[in-house]
Amino acid sequence: MCSQNLGLEQLEEEGLLSVYKIQPLLGDILDLKTSETLSKSVEWLALHQPKLPVLKQLPLRAFVDHGLMLFFTTSLYDDVRDRKQAGLPDQNPEDIVGLYNSVICHLCQVATSPHLASISWPVAEFSIKNHESIDGAHLDWNSDSQMLRLKSRISSLQLPDPPDFLDDWYNACSVCLQYVKTITTDYSRTKAPLINRVKRILERRQREFENTCYLSFDQSGCVPTVAHIPWIKIVETCISYKLAMLQDAMQYQEELDGDPRLFLVYYLESDLSTYKPPNSWKLATKQTADDRRFHPEKIVKSFYESANKKRDESNEQTDGADMLTLIKVISKPIAIVKETSETVEDFKHQLTKEKEEMKRLDKLLSACSEPGEDPLAHFTPTFQLKLPQESKVTQPLEYIGCTIEDKLQELRESIQRDRRANQLAELKLQSLLDD
Repeated sequence: MCSQNLGLEQLEEEGLLSVYKIQPLLGDILDLKTSETLSKSVEWLALHQPKLPVLKQLPLRAFVDHGLMLFFTTSLYDDVRDRKQAGLPDQNPEDIVGLYNSVICHLCQVATSPHLASISWPVAEFSIKNHESIDGAHLDWNSDSQMLRLKSRISSLQLPDPPDFLDDWYNACSVCLQYVKTITTDYSRTKAPLINRVKRILERRQREFENTCYLSFDQSGCVPTVAHIPWIKIVETCISYKLAMLQDAMQYQEELDGDPRLFLVYYLESDLSTYKPPNSWKLATKQTADDRRFHPEKIVKSFYESANKKRDESNEQTDGADMLTLIKVISKPIAIVKETSETVEDFKHQLTKEKEEMKRLDKLLSACSEPGEDPLAHFTPTFQLKLPQESKVTQPLEYIGCTIEDKLQELRESIQRDRRANQLAELKLQSLLDD
């Protein structure tokens, strides 16, 4: 009769109740038998409570970091490795952002899965103060309000779709900074640091490009192409900004509500492992494989193109002899990638040699300015003195019409060239140390 009044049989048929037991009690709760019956009933409930679900538990930030490492960072840097080995530029920003947003969307679905809402755990009857169960879980961990809270926080990590970029370095940099500003709309006080950081990334890439062109082609003022925009670093900077903002928002909310368990994520490992990358990323990695086979060394070719373009702009009215120089630059077998990827140890060794040579030349220059014996009489320069083709003479230097002033001038020019090379080497060393 009691089971019918409580609807226990119907609940059992619907699978909402696994097992039940009706235990009659006497009216006097102070009676010894009643106390003993209550104790046995509680023991029976503890023995027949549902089994603990196979749930993983992580703080929200750790959950996001774990998911990004599994599905975003690993896939991205596998592609970066393949592209670097083939001399290809960074992947398209649309594909990078698309992969990242896809991972964030998947993590949001895992943390707020409908499967979690159907789990009746922990047992509310065995909860202790502050709605915390003896298993350590909060009773509201899968409530509607908690699911909405997690969904809102995780979804806020998504990045907007990047705009289209024109084939011009300066216009592309301007559009890139405008894109970064859209990420900081809701956080105006933190807008300036993010924008300045992206500016420094772009300026460093431009300096590296100019230095490489100067060292390889003796051509200054070269302008990079859109392919040289470091999208990997820019997107990573934006992601770091989003994660920092998430951490600040969680800390503020936890202090406001006084609940440290407010942003704990419970999830099923089986749900997390179902992630599949978007089709756009699959096509992007396939394009990387095709470019490695049919269009390698795109970055190297862009250096040639930029150097020749700059040379064309400065020599629009050149004659045939100047054009021969241009062709020579195009066919110059310089391994750009090797030069730009030398190890820090190689640069340190080269820098030490350059400094020693500069000290020697400085001492020699000081000696030349003092009266007495000519110090250049026994000097062997590190540069070659090129004479005109028609004057093939083997006489000593003093018999070909070179005065001490001429030799001093060439010495000064050699010192200037060595100093310029030394400065460029220090810049490259500093950029490698910063990375």
